Amino acid sequence: LIGDLAVPYGMFPVVLENVGIVTGLKGTGSDPKPGPQRAALIAAMQNRGVESPNSVLSSDDTAMVMVRAVIRPAIQKGDHFDVELRVQSNSETTSLRGGYLLPTELKELAVLEDRIASGNTYGKVEGPVLVDPSADPKTDRINACRGRILGGGTAMKSRPLALVLRPEHQSVFNSARIESAVNKRFHTYEKGVKTGVAKAKTDEYIELRLHPRYKDNVQRYVAVVRSIALKESETERNERLGILEKQLADPITASSAALQLEAMGKMGVEILKKAAQSEDPEVCFYAAEALAYLDETSSAGRCPQGRRRRGLVQVGQCLRGIEA
Repeated sequence: LIGDLAVPYGMFPVVLENVGIVTGLKGTGSDPKPGPQRAALIAAMQNRGVESPNSVLSSDDTAMVMVRAVIRPAIQKGDHFDVELRVQSNSETTSLRGGYLLPTELKELAVLEDRIASGNTYGKVEGPVLVDPSADPKTDRINACRGRILGGGTAMKSRPLALVLRPEHQSVFNSARIESAVNKRFHTYEKGVKTGVAKAKTDEYIELRLHPRYKDNVQRYVAVVRSIALKESETERNERLGILEKQLADPITASSAALQLEAMGKMGVEILKKAAQSEDPEVCFYAAEALAYLDETSSAGRCPQGRRRRGLVQVGQCLRGIEA
């Protein structure tokens, strides 16, 4: 399988940060204290053509905030994400309720001694700040000075997703084989033209494009890609189908077998449909999950009464065990 030769790259989340300014506060803001964050904010305001940035910051209707977001692996350009805001611990701001964050670029940042070093700009954010409704500025200043902008962040570019060959398997031949195998299984359309999702860049690096069906589950997409067979004859494929059918019936190996059958595409559908009628809820779940990603919904909702009763009994046993 591809997973025997290559490992995924780009599956880690990325933290983006920057300094921003919230306006529209009704006397609950404050003038930020001197520091690298204030200096960075003033520089950004000057670049945007703001006149007298110091006078803007000194208003009680504005507040300097630290903006932070964690973007998921393989996020695509234009996708939205949530953003967190907070004021500095030494700030005199009492609440962010009713505020609006002005346009802020989100970057990879690092504080080096007395300055802030910035990296790639991955996103931008602006919008109304949502603060915990129960947070009272007089008794709960910490939560009143924290907020979120739900879906206010926008990715400015796509994050790369790739496969990297293990050192002992690095070669142009293996890289090309993986590209070919992946593209036989997955493809997308660009301006009406059918294109594969994989492109071998070097003898060790294969770039992957995220398939739209797996946009909300990148981990599964990579797991399925790594479950694709590099090369096998029709006889070998039939033999493997027989083995996978037996493995799918066993709850211990059902998860791995379902991924391999999903990686085989339409050829694994009949076996998965049969397993979806299993009396074992775990086997049924893995089979139904794989069928869902194969756009096969005919088996959805078909659950034998015996399995339903046993599932309820198992849930009850688990709950009693937790209580004990």
